[in-house]
Amino acid sequence: MSDEFIVQYLKDEQHLDDASIIDFMKDYRSLSDTERSFMIYQMVGKELYKEYPVDIKTFIHDPYFLGSIYSDIIYPIWENTLTEIYPAPFCKKYNEALLSCATRAGKSTTIIISALYEIYLLLCMISPSKTLNIKNSANITFVFLSKDNPTACSQLGEDIHKGLTLSPFFNDVITNNLSFSNLDKKGVQVTDNILLKAGSSVNVITGTDLIFGCLDEANMPSPKIADERLVETRTKLYTAMVDRRNA
Repeated sequence: MSDEFIVQYLKDEQHLDDASIIDFMKDYRSLSDTERSFMIYQMVGKELYKEYPVDIKTFIHDPYFLGSIYSDIIYPIWENTLTEIYPAPFCKKYNEALLSCATRAGKSTTIIISALYEIYLLLCMISPSKTLNIKNSANITFVFLSKDNPTACSQLGEDIHKGLTLSPFFNDVITNNLSFSNLDKKGVQVTDNILLKAGSSVNVITGTDLIFGCLDEANMPSPKIADERLVETRTKLYTAMVDRRNA
């Protein structure tokens, strides 16, 4: 949650004057990320969330969440990366991350854990669509793009399916039948609020209320794309994701 949001909240809801807001923000910025996160929850989170979300380390290692799935296979460097991105539930440090390293280094696992954590944070909300001001309540969308549809569905789709179906938490809160056969077509309706989609073109993104996007294998060639158009094509995908998320 940004400093600008906090300042606006103090003006609109607490009716503080400028001097009081300056004093508050000075004290607020001196707090640790954990302390800031809990303060945000006390100020506005109780009105929007069913409960205070767990931190990313607990989410990864606690058996109720992903502990039985990813606790023993995530590399320390990626756990540290996720902790840097999500130092506390309401204090995400970065809106974008670029993972660039060798194959089989654990990038996909890191991406899926991040996506699952973002889904978890949504499920902790009382009314995700209302909080995010999304009119189409079935269209809070997570998109996974790759060099082609089969890669997007297999490499990422299978992993997120595993997380959603093997985690006791997700089993407790998700009542929909999660069939992933249409992941690259209509998508997978995780809940009435959350939709997963996968593919390799801008069409997958068009018309969505995108909250999370992944562009996997961005530098890998595709039989359908000429080498000289690879950068242009993948840049368009990236730009489309950013534009939809910002909107």
